[in-house]
Amino acid sequence: MSSRVKTLTARSISKTIAAAMNDAPFRGRVWSSFPAACNLVERDRVVSLVTPAVGDGPLNVVVESQEPFTDLKAGTEAVFDGEAINIGGHLKVNLQAAEVWNPLISWPEIAAPAMLALWEHLREQAAAGSLLTVWIPEIRPIRGVQIAFHETARGAAERLLLALQRGDQNGIIAHTSALAGLGAGATPAGDDFLMGLMAGLRAWPQFLSAGDLSAADACAFIVRAAAIRTHVFSTAHLRAAQAGEMSTGWHRLAAVLATNDGTAIQEAVDSLLAFGSSSGADALAGFVGPYLMTEPDKI
Repeated sequence: MSSRVKTLTARSISKTIAAAMNDAPFRGRVWSSFPAACNLVERDRVVSLVTPAVGDGPLNVVVESQEPFTDLKAGTEAVFDGEAINIGGHLKVNLQAAEVWNPLISWPEIAAPAMLALWEHLREQAAAGSLLTVWIPEIRPIRGVQIAFHETARGAAERLLLALQRGDQNGIIAHTSALAGLGAGATPAGDDFLMGLMAGLRAWPQFLSAGDLSAADACAFIVRAAAIRTHVFSTAHLRAAQAGEMSTGWHRLAAVLATNDGTAIQEAVDSLLAFGSSSGADALAGFVGPYLMTEPDKI
């Protein structure tokens, strides 16, 4: 390594990523890089180096620095040597002092008023660019190229929820395939919806009771269909959601839904809505789906 290498210290690492690093060496490449995040890929493995502003997530290593990834180029080699991740001759991220963070959420029993408070706040804050248009017709675009996108997503999402409710495995696979990979971005909008939906199936388990399908089986069907329709980075996030692993913002949401504290619920929702251009909103659209299909009078 040259003397010009920037060395960073990791403050935390996902338990899942720490275990994978210990089980098998990582030798991959930079898949994408932004000022506050650098995503590394090795075949179907993904590791995201992120700043504290992004925070903990199932694939994340949080570093003690602000916007340190501006000069990293896609394709640059990334290797874990047992102590640190070395990226080309540019950056070294020391993992030795990192605190291990558990991304697994144990969803509490959630009372209907807490979900209603979440939904009512989403209705107030929703913008036309997200997949909250699935549930809020009045914010759907009425002109332009986005109309076809939103109509495709709406139809696939509604049919997927019905298939899940009925326990229709073929329908789940078919309608997941229509959503997976839909939209642009590191995680397309359709994939974000599916991630949130998998959390919603666990948070609101009564939705699946009529179709006699477990949340674990439903999530397995969703990921099986989605994995062949989207890219490696998004697939890794979908598999984390299948395992019940979500980012720190979702952990906060689970905690406040258990308390039924309206103000805290609004704050947790706002934090998720602020994630990405619409990723948080798209995921929340999926999350509330099981609740809204169980309580259709709330739409």
